[in-house]
Amino acid sequence: MIILHILRLVRATAPRIVVLENVGGLLTTHREFFDAVLSMLRETRWSWLPGQRYVIEWRQLDTKKFNIPHSRPRVWIVAVRADSLQHALVWPRAKAPCHTIDALLDGTRPSRAVLASALPPASSSNARLNVINGLRRVRDRGCDPLEVTHIMEIDNSAHGESFSSSIMRGCSPCITRRRAQCGGHWVSTRGRRLSTAEMLRLQGMRPARFVVPPSVPTPAFHGMVGNSMSVNIIEVLLAMLSRACPAVLGATPLPDRWSATSP
Repeated sequence: MIILHILRLVRATAPRIVVLENVGGLLTTHREFFDAVLSMLRETRWSWLPGQRYVIEWRQLDTKKFNIPHSRPRVWIVAVRADSLQHALVWPRAKAPCHTIDALLDGTRPSRAVLASALPPASSSNARLNVINGLRRVRDRGCDPLEVTHIMEIDNSAHGESFSSSIMRGCSPCITRRRAQCGGHWVSTRGRRLSTAEMLRLQGMRPARFVVPPSVPTPAFHGMVGNSMSVNIIEVLLAMLSRACPAVLGATPLPDRWSATSP
């Protein structure tokens, strides 16, 4: 497992700050593994740094709570070497209101006539059926999916019990590696899947900064986006760490654009 290699590197190099991220399932089905990782970090010692240890804290943070409409709850572990921690870690607070999903989408909204017939190709029968059923379920809730943006995860089982929970109004369900590789979620007011640029924005990234080599297939790049950390969460954690560890990250705290936490 990659975490064992990370912990081996931590023991060998004694970094002042370690930040780890993983899925929310660490707190439920994988709790024993999560507790073991915390214990290994707490027990880490270095012969050339007598008396030093890590101060460990963790939180579950959701991308959508920090100004980007993407439902992505992840467990974040922060380990700071005791000799580098000058102030308490003050975890970021959620910020409202969130960006609207429409502000992050490309292009203009097609006409209702175009949207009414927009579906995945017949060759993608499972996704096609999921879109048909998803649009119907949104209408059954009393909302017009062609007027109000809903993002749908459409590459699961067409008859799965959990499908209704993967349709979100004004927010994207979690963009994972597998779902992104399949093509991304469906956008009800665009009649298509999320574009590459939209996936990047929903991870807090700037599409203009990316140049994808021709040798990298689009599905592979989408998988990388789905497997990445949300940049807005990384930013708020770096801002938190800059306040707690000025000797490491500089006397002036890093800017915090995404949370409601006071400097």
